[in-house]
Amino acid sequence: MDSIVANSEQLKNARSQIDEIDDQLLELLNRRAALAQQVAQGKKAELGGESEIVYYRPDREAQVLARVCGLNKGPFPDRAVRTIYREVISATLALEQPLKVAFVEQSAGVTLAAVLKHFGRSALPVMVADEQQALQSVVDGSADVAMVAIGDRQNLLWSESLAQVIAADVIPVGELWVDQQWQSGHQNLTDLEQSVATRVLIVGRQRCEPTGTDRSLLVVDGDSHINDRFLRSMLGPNLQLTCIDTSRNCWCLLVDGHLQDQHVERWVVLLNECCRSVNRVSSWPVTADDRFDG
Repeated sequence: MDSIVANSEQLKNARSQIDEIDDQLLELLNRRAALAQQVAQGKKAELGGESEIVYYRPDREAQVLARVCGLNKGPFPDRAVRTIYREVISATLALEQPLKVAFVEQSAGVTLAAVLKHFGRSALPVMVADEQQALQSVVDGSADVAMVAIGDRQNLLWSESLAQVIAADVIPVGELWVDQQWQSGHQNLTDLEQSVATRVLIVGRQRCEPTGTDRSLLVVDGDSHINDRFLRSMLGPNLQLTCIDTSRNCWCLLVDGHLQDQHVERWVVLLNECCRSVNRVSSWPVTADDRFDG
């Protein structure tokens, strides 16, 4: 009987401590939100209404996620910490302006689930008929970002989709994988090997600063001797590429690193020496769960 009473007291004490921590968490979350609002007001004052304020900063979000996961000592896994903070960031953005995300549904709500997982449940998903319409939504401002499928899990890139992105007046700002496992919540590698995953490029209108784990998109017009083997020999085996216009021998290149990184700048110099033109399109952060290796 005494042990039952002792266990009951321990349980009551633990619950009381949890309540106290919840009180502290709520206060800290609201303090964090208030500071974010101060930053937003500072941006408005700095710009003075002369240009549009961009609230969504994928590079800043990636830095926050990397920092808190670096401090994480458990028992929460890093994946859970990223999910929690994505929701905090999403709710904070919504205080100023909910993020509008244009997307094309692939099947059975899978893409919608990926939108909510990546951007948080305070984002506003905007389902459109096709990816051309998704791109146009960003151009005309009816969406802040759009999701465009550009390949599959075998690292194959789809030339037609990338050509559409290049032709539109948008900037790649992120990427993720849309998979059946996103909907079910499983991230087991064995399951992923058995599933169908689609690589998605997130496009918007803002430039991203370097985060340390970035990817960049280059577009090159090459002479007749430029082919995939030549480009891989120059830029390394990790290069991802596809020809988007055979008449011009125009290639899309996805390289690891930011356009401001020295090794990427060296690659651009090399490409300029052997290609007719090199377009440094943009760079974006790649976080662990977006790579499916978190």
